[in-house]
Amino acid sequence: MGLKLGLACAGGGHLNEMVQLESVYSKYEHFFYTMEVGLAKTLTKKHKVYFTKDPVRNPFLNIFNFYQSLGVFLKEMPDVIITTGGGVSLPMCVIGKCMGRKVIYIETFSRVFKPSMMGRIVSKFADLTIIQWEELKKYMPKAVYGGPLFNLDIKRDKSEGNGIVVVVGTFPKSLDRLFKKLDELVAKGVIKEKIVAQIGNPKYIPKNFEWIREIPFEELQQMIKNARIVVTHAGVGSILNCLELGKVCIAVARLKKHNEVIDDHQVEIAKVFGDMGLVIPVLEIDELESALEKARNFTLNETKIKGNVQEIVGKYLTKLVENHKK
Repeated sequence: MGLKLGLACAGGGHLNEMVQLESVYSKYEHFFYTMEVGLAKTLTKKHKVYFTKDPVRNPFLNIFNFYQSLGVFLKEMPDVIITTGGGVSLPMCVIGKCMGRKVIYIETFSRVFKPSMMGRIVSKFADLTIIQWEELKKYMPKAVYGGPLFNLDIKRDKSEGNGIVVVVGTFPKSLDRLFKKLDELVAKGVIKEKIVAQIGNPKYIPKNFEWIREIPFEELQQMIKNARIVVTHAGVGSILNCLELGKVCIAVARLKKHNEVIDDHQVEIAKVFGDMGLVIPVLEIDELESALEKARNFTLNETKIKGNVQEIVGKYLTKLVENHKK
């Protein structure tokens, strides 16, 4: 039996986590079902990719997503659905389960202390649930602990780099607090370095530094590589892009109270990476000035991050193939 895999997830960190499974899914026929943003666009060069819209809790887009998911499922007829989360992938998981397919759910790395809403739902019917933080065991007792999905050997970038690059990822809600504070610090002369920012679609447009709404993934990677300091929202994908390149990273947590995100999971991830000596966390925007001062003399903690999620998923799929042959 040649398994076909449906790889369903949202964009940003969810997709960044999914591609960490390449050593597993590359052995099987597969397709991606995700959002048309950043990294996803680069995948079309080597993989079959279906794009959907981010529902952003819009009932009409949710209905559209369900029927689109059904259409893709019936066209591809995957044997296994693998998801790293994000609401856009929920219909594909439900359809897969109803059609008698196996569902593998990997809770996102950004959920440290409490599971996501997606995790709470899908873990109830998934055939295999994997968590990356042991703290989630009390919420998902049947889940398998796999450690970090990312296998990283973090090394400091020996080149100094120039200027500040700002990244807010593909999240649909704006991060105006950050842009206003950066404008203020430039006007006050606190920031003298050149700033180039990827801003998405904010309500506030920066006045004192260069900005771009969206940047192709490869171009963004090059900008990060050339920067001295990277200021990013505390999304897992954006943080890991910085760490892979060994850059000094200030992680600004999006906050629920400012309607920048649906919950405060970015606070958790900023604190965790901060405690590991990998980023400089900013939980309230008034901390940004001191964070920038610290960043100018920050020494990245060189370390390795490794788990066995790939091994767990790989063995599960191999067992499915072997059982079918019996």
